[in-house]
Amino acid sequence: MTVQPLHADVVASAALEVAALLPPERASALTDAVSRMRTGRVRVLLLGEAKRGKSTLVNALFGRDLLPTGVLPVTSVPTVVEAGAEVSASARFLDGRSHEIALQDVAGLVSEAGNPGNRRGVDLVRIVAPSPYLPDGTQVVDTPGTGSIHRANTAEAERARATVDLAVLVLAADPPVSAAEVGLAADVMATASHAAVVVNKIDLVRPDEVDRIVTFTRDALAGAVAEAPIFAMSARHALAGTGWRRFTARLATQIDIHGRTDVVASTARAAAREARMVLDMLRIQQELLRRPTTTAATTIDRLDQLLATARHQATSAGDHLRGEARRLRSALDTSHEQQVAVALSDARRLLDTRWAGTTSPPERQAELTRQAIQAAVAGHAHAWFTQTATEMDTTMRMAAGAVLGQLAADLRQARAAVAEVLDVELAEIGETPSAQLPDPPSFALTTGTSWRELITSSLADRLPARLRRRRRRRQLHAWASSAVPAPFGRARAGLQIWLDTATAELDRSLATAARHHLSGLEQALAAARIQHERTAAGNAGLLDEIAARLRVVSAAMADLDGADRRGRQKP
Repeated sequence: MTVQPLHADVVASAALEVAALLPPERASALTDAVSRMRTGRVRVLLLGEAKRGKSTLVNALFGRDLLPTGVLPVTSVPTVVEAGAEVSASARFLDGRSHEIALQDVAGLVSEAGNPGNRRGVDLVRIVAPSPYLPDGTQVVDTPGTGSIHRANTAEAERARATVDLAVLVLAADPPVSAAEVGLAADVMATASHAAVVVNKIDLVRPDEVDRIVTFTRDALAGAVAEAPIFAMSARHALAGTGWRRFTARLATQIDIHGRTDVVASTARAAAREARMVLDMLRIQQELLRRPTTTAATTIDRLDQLLATARHQATSAGDHLRGEARRLRSALDTSHEQQVAVALSDARRLLDTRWAGTTSPPERQAELTRQAIQAAVAGHAHAWFTQTATEMDTTMRMAAGAVLGQLAADLRQARAAVAEVLDVELAEIGETPSAQLPDPPSFALTTGTSWRELITSSLADRLPARLRRRRRRRQLHAWASSAVPAPFGRARAGLQIWLDTATAELDRSLATAARHHLSGLEQALAAARIQHERTAAGNAGLLDEIAARLRVVSAAMADLDGADRRGRQKP
């Protein structure tokens, strides 16, 4: 699809009108997007949870170690690496300073070790280096991992997603895709025009597991990025696999064919999202300034109460879901103890039954008994796991649906109440992003080797058969005491991890829903409190200024919506 110059010009003009009314940090993200659009540079955003190998993937794309990597979560601030002929690096700080840096100094600014919690106030680090795979001008953004234990990292990653053209979701083969990553994929596609999925670290799993992992990943992401291609690879050993070659070829083709269209469409969507918030802010400020001072003060207090109630509803929703998760965790632990007790009793009964009256050699009988116990325990553990997983999944999905649905209704009602109090029309927010819970984990038993080693060491024993039989029986009882609970413990651990992941995803969804509906209103109210202190003459001039801004943003919004619709049309 060929992009008409007028299309890009309209988006640039409208986006800059909106950026002029935004706070500095959000304005800079939008103006950066406009700059990239004008030059046709595509921004490829690598995103995913901590320790999925995003920095390693960037290094592989540029054929050299540009970014630090390590065992612990490393990236602390967003880092842009741009394909270009000469190697250089620069840093931009939150206070507006910007200067060149040496390449070896990058780690000290972007890593958690060198810049914990972004204490040095770095806004962005930019590196330029040649790439054997990407066209010059292509920007690859390495974001801090979501879900990192470092809270600042997650906040920086969310800010980096404000403008993105092509998204690459980087997952790991083990552990597999998480609920947070499914939600991340859905969120980023609100801005990105195209996406690809990398299942990294396949060198850590058996070759015969790769296809199953890719299928699982495709199914898990179906609702978020249904048409995104999935590439299984090891970024650490990039040149050795076909997955890497397929990924780089697809990425280069996507940039070459769709680049400019993607830049325009994604910039239009990012600007339109900001414009909706600006429109709400201006309309609220305008109405409050029109009211007499005493009336405006009363209205501001009323709006404070409405928003406080809405925030309390969001907090209560989170408390309810976490309470449900705690109840499920307690029930899981109780059920685990009960099932282990039953399985141990059944195993000892089976042992005594099979051992009584047998004339087989003790070693042979012990091995047959062990196999029978292990098969019975495996069936019992798997059945318990499957039933418990289904029950937990059903309970959490029902609770999440009910709580998120009610919260969305409460938040829409809060917005409607604000609009009614002020007698203004607020922007359409659209549907609240839904939560994507992970599928329950799979459960596979592994056969231990301790018993075989025990048998082997005992074969040399020359005790009489009667004594060997008694000894084997004692050994079987001791073995069962530890072997029988083991698969139940692994099953419980898998379900506990799933429950923790699901709870974290629901917390994120609740916070997103509240931010989705309330952030613009809260910012508008904060501005209105400041403006309320002005004199009537000052307010008159401000009203004229706000009315002019409203006209500008409304026109920009119409242009952006039109540009986005054209950008989404298939060639």
